[in-house]
Amino acid sequence: MHPKLSKFKTPNCAREIENLERCHAENPFLKFFNVCTDYHLAVARCMREEKRRKIEEARPTASRNKALAEKLLRESIRKDPGLEERDLAKSYSKTQKENSSPPTP
Repeated sequence: MHPKLSKFKTPNCAREIENLERCHAENPFLKFFNVCTDYHLAVARCMREEKRRKIEEARPTASRNKALAEKLLRESIRKDPGLEERDLAKSYSKTQKENSSPPTP
């Protein structure tokens, strides 16, 4: 099963989505007996390719962000030698919990 299809969210797959929707409209009962399987497989293949493409586009940015985070962590440790990574992680997680907890009346 696939998520709700959107031609606007996945413009590269619009033609495949339209074909699948047309098949479902023309075969309201036969769609349950694999009449539209070829169209469904085409949509799945197209969406898989689009996801792969988006991952490849995002990879350089993610690498830069990871390198920046590691650099900032090393600088924090260098400024305060008593800090260790686990201490920073604990303080970060404590901050997250404090920010996400509901206010007390």
